[in-house]
Amino acid sequence: MSYHQLTKYQRNELGALRRAGLSMRATARIVGVHHTTISRELRRYPASNPAGYHAREAKLALRAKRSAANQHHRKLPTKELPLNNPSTLRVD
Repeated sequence: MSYHQLTKYQRNELGALRRAGLSMRATARIVGVHHTTISRELRRYPASNPAGYHAREAKLALRAKRSAANQHHRKLPTKELPLNNPSTLRVD
């Protein structure tokens, strides 16, 4: 079974359906994903607004989370690369 993330359209649809008061299972049927996908999305990216889910906030949180995870695999932080530090450049 392959893994794929919710699209921008699906996230927006999820937010609208949850604000309309639909259950997770009904929302999942309309969006076209399994109900546990909806449950995980809502649990991973809770919103600060009273409606309970905001697609833009979820996307920004996802980007931040992914960026932080990718930093772990870097061998050198970008700030420490010699090309970014003018004092380490040779002038002949």
